[in-house]
Amino acid sequence: MAKSATKAPYNLAKLIIPQTENGKPNLDARWSVSFWVWSEIKNKKVRIIRDYNINQFKTVRERKARASEVIEAVNELLKEGYVIAKDKPLPEITFEPTVDRDNLKLTEAITNYIEENRTSLSPNTIRGYRNLNNVLTEWLEYNAIAGIRLIDFNQDAAKAFFNYLKLERKVDRNGVEEVGVSNKTYNNYHTNLNRIYNALVEDGTIKKKHNPIQKIKRKKKTVSTQHVPYTTDQLREIKKLILMKGDKQLFLFVSFIYYTAARPGRELRLMQVKDILEDTIYIAADRSKVDEGRHASIPPALEELIQEHGLRSYPPDYYVFTRYQEPGLKPVGKEYFWERHRKVLEELGLTDQEYSMYGYKHTGNIQLYQATKDLIAIKEQNGHTSLDQTYNYMVRLGQIRKVEVYRQFPRFGE
Repeated sequence: MAKSATKAPYNLAKLIIPQTENGKPNLDARWSVSFWVWSEIKNKKVRIIRDYNINQFKTVRERKARASEVIEAVNELLKEGYVIAKDKPLPEITFEPTVDRDNLKLTEAITNYIEENRTSLSPNTIRGYRNLNNVLTEWLEYNAIAGIRLIDFNQDAAKAFFNYLKLERKVDRNGVEEVGVSNKTYNNYHTNLNRIYNALVEDGTIKKKHNPIQKIKRKKKTVSTQHVPYTTDQLREIKKLILMKGDKQLFLFVSFIYYTAARPGRELRLMQVKDILEDTIYIAADRSKVDEGRHASIPPALEELIQEHGLRSYPPDYYVFTRYQEPGLKPVGKEYFWERHRKVLEELGLTDQEYSMYGYKHTGNIQLYQATKDLIAIKEQNGHTSLDQTYNYMVRLGQIRKVEVYRQFPRFGE
């Protein structure tokens, strides 16, 4: 392939991946790289299809890595103006394998999985995988095995990591440092790591028997005793004290939680002016537990607060809650509102149960249900995926009980 005096037409190289019947990459078929290059012999563009030794690799990851290097090299030649000329065949492009399965580190395998599946994963899922990798890396470094190979992370090591999560890892719960993650968090780590190992098994990087997670049991689901809902009298006292202190921003923050069922963390703390629409509050997927994001309706009482603070009048990219008591360029920190809210609870003597800012979410749902008995409205406001999820949620909050049935309970001995 010779260099042309004038820039010749071409089509950039791309990878051709045969598919199985169920739409997955077929490792039994021939993979190849295809591109179009100008031929001075035929005086037109011609299509070149070659495998460039891609098929010597046995996993999807290795073949894609090899193909990526081939495509980069071919495209560089095309952009430089190379063409097919007489007695000058296409150059061979050879590379060493890019994935060394025997020496692949555990953390590298996780990072590779995240990057290779970025387009098919939701922001929330990616965030979960990254959090897993960060916590695992932290544990590996503490135990002086940061560079452990994927094939050396056996069941004993996996058990030690999950024991650390439950028995040693320090977590912050409403400003109080405690030991041990919740069962829900434990199971999230288990699920994410197991999914990655299953993907590595599927693409041939490891064998199924080398998945150290498959025999580690998940924890039983538990109903959290945290985030106790507030009574109407408590809400009245909380509102009175907050406003007496002149802390309108704190009242606005807890009101958003109460009315929209927004979580006080990323969902509300990072809310921007552009998220406040005419009739709804939009909670984007990258900060919501709902993968596709969700809309929460704005009740009249919340609309009054939005207009009182003139929130829609600020630039769209401004964060609603800042240290300057009005929308601005930098959001408040994670503990900003909790510290002020904790002092309010202490002054009111609400320290004997697990009261928290999250409790306003439960309280709002309880009061909306008591006023309407409308499960569909609760479902939509919370972004639940099904009515079953909403029903079970309201059961856990003690709002759905067949009182009339229980009143007919036969007396003991009669």
